[in-house]
Amino acid sequence: DGTMTPADDRPVSHRKRGRPSGARANGRDRLLAAALELFPHRGFATTRVEDLVAAADVTAPVLYHHFGTKAGLYVAAAEHVYTLVLDRHESILEGGPTFAEALRRLMDLAITIRLEQPMAAPMMLAVIIDIRRDPDLAERLNPTVRAFRRFFDRLAALAPEHLRPTPADQRSLALALVTIMNGLEITALMARTTNDYSHAVLALNALLQSGPSADG
Repeated sequence: DGTMTPADDRPVSHRKRGRPSGARANGRDRLLAAALELFPHRGFATTRVEDLVAAADVTAPVLYHHFGTKAGLYVAAAEHVYTLVLDRHESILEGGPTFAEALRRLMDLAITIRLEQPMAAPMMLAVIIDIRRDPDLAERLNPTVRAFRRFFDRLAALAPEHLRPTPADQRSLALALVTIMNGLEITALMARTTNDYSHAVLALNALLQSGPSADG
């Protein structure tokens, strides 16, 4: 909701949680970090402004100054993650790979992102859930989500003809690829260790490469 109330105007008692402060990280950066920590675990609706500002070690007016509302902070955090991940995904298509090679690169990158940006998968999964529950978030984030899905349209276009004989089949293949990546986001949350996640991704890659769908 993100609407300012009289209680939101008052300074909030904070508990430091090991976040950088002062010159090392400004209030905006700390709020984004807090958003990436809290929203994926609690969802948009049940994450309170009070919790966000306490985790970021700022006051509520700082949040409103930088992001306008709680929803504004959510959108900024989501766009940050989607942009980061999409920028990395662009490397998959460099050099005109075959479909099979592009799939291998996609799986390798999934492991790399899990290691380097562990907050990415939880936040992207939260967005998928929250935009279905909140029309305002959906309106604001649909362009970002569509941009990400267009990457998979391009990836599907590399597939052998027998996998995409019609435009409708190509769209279905792109959706299947998105579904695979959504599943990996869930696996990233469920895996007990990074090593467990990496082995699961490698097993999925072996499965994809073993079938005729990976020819090309």
